[in-house]
Amino acid sequence: MTTLAERRHLLGELERLGKSDLAKLWRLAEGAGDFRSLMLEAFPELVLQYGSTAADLAAVWYDEAAPNLPYRARVADPPDMARFAESASWALSTGSGMGALDLMGGTFQRGMWDMARDTTMLNAATEDGGGWARTGRTTACRFCRMLISRGGVYSSKTADFRSHDHCYCDAVAVRTPAQVAQSDQWLAQYNEARAIAAERGESATKSILREMDSLNF
Repeated sequence: MTTLAERRHLLGELERLGKSDLAKLWRLAEGAGDFRSLMLEAFPELVLQYGSTAADLAAVWYDEAAPNLPYRARVADPPDMARFAESASWALSTGSGMGALDLMGGTFQRGMWDMARDTTMLNAATEDGGGWARTGRTTACRFCRMLISRGGVYSSKTADFRSHDHCYCDAVAVRTPAQVAQSDQWLAQYNEARAIAAERGESATKSILREMDSLNF
């Protein structure tokens, strides 16, 4: 079974290759007659190419989480590619030179990882009793760490994976008792921080985040 560390490594390598192709596309467009039009046309296709591979990997990992169960994962449909053209247009209008390329790199990373995350969430919502938990790096932002600590509570078809550019959190399948137990530990951490905040009469998200910092989550 692929470990979480191996998953992050594989997605990270896929992202690295994709960003390398993005840089090549940028240089190619610079030598073309209409730089902006070429970037707006080609960028969504680049996200789709690498995002589809990431989604295929996520389907494999979903099956690996409980190979003895009869359910077999399917790959989620790709998102509307128009949004990536819009993001590329925003990046080119907001940044200049390498700054714009960096902004597009952030959009590429988010789109590629989202296609993997969407596949996990789709199957968790489709499979009877399926669920998913959020996992991430120890360097994740406070908001992401709060969502991670809530454990395997994400099983509804309406549960969105709230991500941002350069967000390396992942959605992992919760399909067996052992996986549920692990996610329950994360939820217990979140509840501890929430209880401490409540003792002071505070319930706002920022108060819980502050307690998570003090508890070194």
